[in-house]
Amino acid sequence: QPPELPVFPPGVHGETIVWYEACSGGDNSDMSAAKLRDDLRSGKTLYLRHRRNTVALALSATAAMGVITLYQTGILKRLPGFENKWLDAEKVNGSLDAYAFLGTPDAVLGIGSYAVTIVLASMGPSDRYRKMPWVSVALGAKSLLDAGYAGKLSVKQWTKFRTFSFWSLIAAGASMATLWFSLPEAAAAIRTLRRP
Repeated sequence: QPPELPVFPPGVHGETIVWYEACSGGDNSDMSAAKLRDDLRSGKTLYLRHRRNTVALALSATAAMGVITLYQTGILKRLPGFENKWLDAEKVNGSLDAYAFLGTPDAVLGIGSYAVTIVLASMGPSDRYRKMPWVSVALGAKSLLDAGYAGKLSVKQWTKFRTFSFWSLIAAGASMATLWFSLPEAAAAIRTLRRP
């Protein structure tokens, strides 16, 4: 006699049962983990390709933030940044503004932010926009916030310092590009949520 399936609240799709059981260590944990592994490593859907690109972009931004962190925490005494009349990474990333929020170098906070993006991009199976729509929506919202903030900081660099940080521009470009890959899945997830 199979056990009775739980009754989910309104708006939660029945297909999510595998996900809930996986999170709680239920009988289907191994099956869900296998599906997630196979989807992420071998899946060929458009949204999976977009998610992989999002992970790659976030990792490239994290690498740029890592270089800045080495400088801001004193591990590197000089910050390479291809200095010229348009670029001066030390002037930007060594400014007081870079240490003004939460008593923490801003590059360290950036690493944490991009780590959240990586988690959201890698979470769930290939059809998560149907089974876990809020995760797709969260990634889209996070990407919008990141792109807006990156644009704001880039403008501030020029208006306040009259120069840019090469490493910050890499991170800003990655944040902008992520929008292209995250918003289509978020839109599909919103359509799922709006279904009766």
